[in-house]
Amino acid sequence: MHWFESKVEQLCTLAREYRELSTVKDAVGNGPPDATPHARRSRLVAAVHALVEDVSRQPGVSACLVSVDGLVLAMAGKAPDFEGLAAYTQTCLGAASQAAHGIEIGDIRQIVVVGDRQKIAIVTIGELALCILSPANTVLLSALREKVSPLARTERSAD
Repeated sequence: MHWFESKVEQLCTLAREYRELSTVKDAVGNGPPDATPHARRSRLVAAVHALVEDVSRQPGVSACLVSVDGLVLAMAGKAPDFEGLAAYTQTCLGAASQAAHGIEIGDIRQIVVVGDRQKIAIVTIGELALCILSPANTVLLSALREKVSPLARTERSAD
């Protein structure tokens, strides 16, 4: 498993823990401080922001965002309209979910839309949607295989 898969898996776990804790009857704070809904939500949000920053630094990635119900939760990189991209992501997921139900392929996990100039990859993480914007010729599997350090991205941008 490469770093991107492990980070997505970590986010899935954090999102599931937060969702489960949010539905517990006694979720008002009895118990260890790190088990409260607020603490778990804070860990989830921090992990989301870290992943978005890391993905946006990868070679061939223009921008990355995570959204919930079409609203931006975290964003990094360069995109013409992050809010529009989040809304587009939600629209794609809604349409794909309806189609998936009709042809019985199961829950949508990934969508890739390739245009003449750019491509968008959407990955579902529980209730969250991770959206990656890149040039159409970028091979995202290669771009996301190994994590690039922030310094390497800065040096590359200066060239």
